[in-house]
Amino acid sequence: MGPALRPGAARQELSHSNPYRCLEIADHFGKHARVPNPPAPIEEHTQVTLTRAYWLGSKETPEIFKDQPYWKPDPRLGRLLIHGEEWFSGRDHLQYKEFMRRADREFVFRAKGRRTSRVS
Repeated sequence: MGPALRPGAARQELSHSNPYRCLEIADHFGKHARVPNPPAPIEEHTQVTLTRAYWLGSKETPEIFKDQPYWKPDPRLGRLLIHGEEWFSGRDHLQYKEFMRRADREFVFRAKGRRTSRVS
């Protein structure tokens, strides 16, 4: 332990800027460490219930999308926005991206009193 870190040592101001800087911090431990390391549970969607669907630019479009330049309606494109009911709290929108990457491209729409429709 250096003299400045010893208990009771008087603190001295550095006369110059600190020449040391942190380049990397890691929480890894060696392969011979005897530290329990259970895998972190990762919740994954196996299905997503679509409760709303609307065209971008329609009156149902949420305000958050209306203010974003990327989401401006383009008459040449048909952008259908869908709302998924399931959501894992504490996670961001990428939870849906992970699901969509693995999911089948076919949707099944079901509603009471309506015919079931399969869309791909």
